[in-house]
Amino acid sequence: MMISEIYKSYISNIHSSSITVNPIKPVPVDEFLEEIKKLDFYHHGKDRGEGWSSICVHGVEEELTDHPDKYGIENPEYKWCIEDKAPILTNYFKNNFFKEIKYKRIRIMRLEPNGVIRPHSDSKKNYCYGTINIELGPTKAEYCCLCRMGKQNIDNAIGRAYLFNNTIYHTVMNKSKEYRYQIIIHFEQDHNFEVLKSIEKYERGVWGDLNNSDVALYFSTGPAGKHYGIPKLEPDLEKLKSNKKGFFLHSSVNKRIKIGKEDLYTTFNKWAVGNNPTILTDKFCFWNPNVRSDTTIPLNYKEVEYDESKNYWTYSTDPLVEYITQLDERKDFDYIISPSTGTNLEYLSIQFKCKNLIGYNYNIESNIIHEEIRNELKSIGSMKAWEGFERLSERIVKKHNFKYFTNVNAKSGTRHLFINIDPPQFFDTVCTVNYQYEIINIIEHPESLLPYIEGKKIVLNTSNIFGFIDSVKKYSLKELEDSWENLMKVLEKSKYTYFIGEDYFKVNKRIRINYDL
Repeated sequence: MMISEIYKSYISNIHSSSITVNPIKPVPVDEFLEEIKKLDFYHHGKDRGEGWSSICVHGVEEELTDHPDKYGIENPEYKWCIEDKAPILTNYFKNNFFKEIKYKRIRIMRLEPNGVIRPHSDSKKNYCYGTINIELGPTKAEYCCLCRMGKQNIDNAIGRAYLFNNTIYHTVMNKSKEYRYQIIIHFEQDHNFEVLKSIEKYERGVWGDLNNSDVALYFSTGPAGKHYGIPKLEPDLEKLKSNKKGFFLHSSVNKRIKIGKEDLYTTFNKWAVGNNPTILTDKFCFWNPNVRSDTTIPLNYKEVEYDESKNYWTYSTDPLVEYITQLDERKDFDYIISPSTGTNLEYLSIQFKCKNLIGYNYNIESNIIHEEIRNELKSIGSMKAWEGFERLSERIVKKHNFKYFTNVNAKSGTRHLFINIDPPQFFDTVCTVNYQYEIINIIEHPESLLPYIEGKKIVLNTSNIFGFIDSVKKYSLKELEDSWENLMKVLEKSKYTYFIGEDYFKVNKRIRINYDL
């Protein structure tokens, strides 16, 4: 497996508005602001905003703050524009930001008190790379992305540097009584992905027989839905070690590893908080460059299989976040196709305004449970609180001998959207939509979707089916990759498809298929 494939997956068609990156040295916010406040700014944005101005630190000229083609410049030559006026800023980006980065434009953006940048999208490409934003404040503005249900605020903590997905419609309002400043850096693609590597506090990687390392590589990136960083592949453990702490797995790892009752990730994260000695076993290494140890430290661990005798039902009232982009205008849908578990079918119905729902699963029991919960809810005749629905779901799930999980977590980044769908609205949706249930194994038979999608307008949700951390117990990564590619070919038979789900690298995707036709 090529690591470059993982890089590409992490930045293309992803379901993320921003990704925090960590420059070589922290952004010196106070020094920047002191220097910036002495600069002259130029009006920017035309009709896009009120009170918006800018100046180029690096670009064609300091006053040419828009894209070069807006000025009829086809082959721009970039330079440092204000080195004499802003030596601190210039020196930082020359020497202390990222070593390998190749700049196009570096702009300081200023928004006046009560200034507004109207909702806009800068690209048709769902891509979270090539643009880094740095928040300077000094007072945080209200910076948010538009969703099908309300909005999602961007984390604009002062000093934060982050990759920004500017295909999503976004807007900024400065409600303070002072100027708000932000720096936007546009850069060329770097083949070493230095910027993307910086998102990880710790090194991750696999050593050993790299021809048989699929499962270890899969586990090295983190739990399902929570990939932490880009892994490295080396035959020799010593080549993985660097001046950062590291989490390394031997290629022979093909099962979950537990330390007592805790999984390996939890154990590592607790270990990494302190300045603890390196831990080395035949299966994994917790590397600490500050406390070296080449001796294998005994550590009681066990490898555990996924218990396939148990069936799981995950219930959640946490709505999906679906961002709005330029490509989403005037799209209606014939069917929503989604796993028959939890509340995702109804949430998608509300967001995409579609009443025809197909719930699918690889086992008939999940379909039966899903339908039974809805039928009993309708017989009750009302739904005044989520707690009642939770109790109803749990009772029916356990009756069918499924293990029940409730996923309601206040730490969720989408928790504020919970208020956008109330229990009566959910109940009304249950009563008015058209349910259809099918047994479909999407991994083994993606072509089984053809009767439901060919020539149709579809929302398809595969959730974590391809990225589920136990899928590698049944399928190799190559098999998952082949199945994924076959699924994408099947979806090309639709009139158009809005795709939701994790890919085989566990990256949460939003892919718009045939949207540009």
